[in-house]
Amino acid sequence: MDRHNISDEERQAIFELLSSDAESSTDEEQEVPIEDRNSTGNSSLFKAVSNILSFVEGIGFLALPYAIKLGGITIIVAFLILPICSWYTGKLLVECLYDGDEKKKRVRTRSTFKELGEIILPKYGGYVVTCFENWSLFLGCVSYLVLCGSLMSHTIPSIPMTAWICIAGVIVFPTTFLKSMTEIGWLSIISVAALISVVVTVLWYGLGHMNKWDIKSVLFWNSEGISIALPILVLAYASQLILPSVESSMREKHKFNLALTLAYIINAIIKIVFSFLAFLSFGFNTDQVILNNLPEGTIRSLSESMFFFILPCAVHLKLKFKQMKIYQVCLDVFLIATGIACGIFGIIFSGKALVSK
Repeated sequence: MDRHNISDEERQAIFELLSSDAESSTDEEQEVPIEDRNSTGNSSLFKAVSNILSFVEGIGFLALPYAIKLGGITIIVAFLILPICSWYTGKLLVECLYDGDEKKKRVRTRSTFKELGEIILPKYGGYVVTCFENWSLFLGCVSYLVLCGSLMSHTIPSIPMTAWICIAGVIVFPTTFLKSMTEIGWLSIISVAALISVVVTVLWYGLGHMNKWDIKSVLFWNSEGISIALPILVLAYASQLILPSVESSMREKHKFNLALTLAYIINAIIKIVFSFLAFLSFGFNTDQVILNNLPEGTIRSLSESMFFFILPCAVHLKLKFKQMKIYQVCLDVFLIATGIACGIFGIIFSGKALVSK
C-alpha cells in the first residue's frame, strides 16, 4: 500500500494502535513486582549489613566520647534520635530511585546522585550534588589515612606521622582495584571485626575502672559544645552516600529495608555503649582523637548534612508530594531545616574552635 494514499482516518487508527502497544509495554514493565525484577547484584543480606555498618562505624567513631564531653545529656538523647532520622532519610533516598505505584510494582529509573540532583534543579542540581558527593568522599578517604598515621605515630613514635600515612596509603592502594560492593563486603566484615575488638577493649577497660565513674561529670546543656558535637554525630551516622550502591548490589533487593534497619540498630547500640562508657572512664580528660587531626566540623559538616538530611527529603518532596500525607511533608521540611542549621552552626562553632587553637 502506498503510504501517500493512506487516509487521515487510517493514519489515526495506526497511531492509536502503536500508542496502545507502547502503553501496554510500559505497564508491563511497571507491573513487575520488586521481588521478581531482574537483579545484577549477588550480595547477601549479611554482606549488605556489613557494608553499611563498616561505613557508618568509620571515621567519626573514635570522636563520639568527646562529643558526649562537649554536649552532655543532650547529645546522649541525640544518639537515639539521629539514627532514626538517618534510617528514615536512607529509606527515602532509595525509594526516590524508583518510579511506580504503591503496590510494590516499581522500576528503578535512577542510579546516581547526579540524577537525583537534577530533579531539584534540572540544569545545575546534578553538578552541585556531584561536587558535594566527591568532596565528601575525598575528605573521608584522606581522613582515614591521617587518622591511621596519627594513631600509629602515637603507638610507635620513632616513625613520623607522615611516614605512617604513606605506609597506610600503600597498604590501601590495592583495594582501588575492587569493582563491586560484593568484593568490598569481605573487607567490610574484617573492618566490623576490628571494630568489635575496639569496643570490647573499651568495655573491658571501662568496667575495670568503674570506681572512677562519675555520672555528675555529664553536662546537662552546653550550647557551643552541642553545636560542635552534633556534626560529629551526623558524620557518625551518615550512610547515605553508599546506600544506592549497597541496594543495587543486593541479590534480594526487597530486603534492603531490613538490612538498613538491622545495620542501624546494631550501629546505635554499639555507639551508645562505647561512647558513654569511654566518657565515664576518662571523664573530662577524654581526648578529641580524630578532631585533633581532621577538620571534621567545617566544610564536611555541611557536606554530610546535605546527604544526611537535605537531599533525600528534598527529592522525596519533589517526586512524591501529591502522594504524601501532611505529617510526612512536615517531617521532611523539618529534617531539611535541621540539616541546614546543623551544617551552618557546625561551620561557625568548629571554625571558632580551630581559630582558638
